[in-house]
Amino acid sequence: MDIVNNSGIGARRYSPFGLTVAAAILLTATSGPAFANGTLTTLASFDRANGSYPEGGVMLSGDTVYGTAMGGGAYGDGAIFSVPTTGGNPMLIGSFNGVNGSAPYGSLAMSGGFLYGTTYSGGSYRSGTIFIDGLTGGTPAATVTFNGTNGDRPYAGLTLSNGIFYGTTSMGGGGASDGIVYSIPAAGAPVTVLATMPTTAGGQGPRAGVIVVGDNLYGTTTSGGAYGDGTVYSVPITGGTAIVLASFNGTNGFMPYGGVIAVGDMLYGTTTSGGTNNDGVLFSVPISGGKPTTLVSFNGTDGQDPWGGLAVSGDTLYGTTVSGGSLGYGEVFSEPISGGTPSVLVSFNGTAGAYPVAGVTVAGNTLYGTTEEGGTNNLGTVYELTIPEPTSVELFAAGAAAITLLSRKRNKSAGNRVGR
Repeated sequence: MDIVNNSGIGARRYSPFGLTVAAAILLTATSGPAFANGTLTTLASFDRANGSYPEGGVMLSGDTVYGTAMGGGAYGDGAIFSVPTTGGNPMLIGSFNGVNGSAPYGSLAMSGGFLYGTTYSGGSYRSGTIFIDGLTGGTPAATVTFNGTNGDRPYAGLTLSNGIFYGTTSMGGGGASDGIVYSIPAAGAPVTVLATMPTTAGGQGPRAGVIVVGDNLYGTTTSGGAYGDGTVYSVPITGGTAIVLASFNGTNGFMPYGGVIAVGDMLYGTTTSGGTNNDGVLFSVPISGGKPTTLVSFNGTDGQDPWGGLAVSGDTLYGTTVSGGSLGYGEVFSEPISGGTPSVLVSFNGTAGAYPVAGVTVAGNTLYGTTEEGGTNNLGTVYELTIPEPTSVELFAAGAAAITLLSRKRNKSAGNRVGR
């Protein structure tokens, strides 16, 4: 396995993984000192036979990560793989052959000991499929074949909630064929079209999947909206009209490929371009709707072209950019949820991976993900990024800074009371 120490690249604010409540409060009270970056480990490199060019993220189950590769496998139409968290060659779980699907771009979901996902093309109508496969191997079975009317060309994987999968297709549906939001029971049944994406004013081409919050689904479209540059939308979980919550205008972002995550009453996400430097932005939007707030405008050095979605742990957001960073091969970054300057956790160097299209999966103080290229055969990698726990000196410094800040606030408050 390739191990790259990136302690000299950038700096980040530590998110309190596994800390005591008191320590977490102290760290949250102030930005504190910058803690050391982590160590990037290449867990696996693809060799075409077990997959190539993974664009989806990974799913973690126990000590194994599972994912899809858009190419390679036994027939060259894509593969499902697993890799131990300790590293090793990717195990080929299933191969796509066109009939059961082709080009799986999205991540996997698990239910009842089976893996579920989507393929962008293939199937009877070449419009993509929904598939099921076992954890230990076998031929993926297409449970749904998209036909245009019920959806066409799904980029995203599936979201499971209460025994029902939810997803999107980038095209298809009625009218202008601008894509759909759909549901399907995990037990298997025909696709239910929950919403057909409207014309330009309402958003077009959902590339990302959806999240479930209460009685609504939330997602993004790559184009359309008030300015034609993409939207954030919601759809009732039982189906109905897609409601535009926010429209991008270029200045505050353009073309969101990744979806959104919810933290409290706010949605967070990224756009592939737009912003001050046209290198993409990280934004927030009230879950009830409103104008997007730009938390970060990427500038190339701190990342460029964020395609994947975000992950959150504590008060910190984590994500990737396809390009940019110190070497131009993309990066993994962290960002305080309140906004500020992003911290580059690692810049990929080609050998250890290149061009991370997907976001990361967070497990404690470890991040897992894929790169579309790079690695031993330049066919992509699965990586692990371990973020070290803060040292006692760093914790003491953060706590001292927090106490100082709180003391200043108390003194200021006391002064205000005396002044009145």
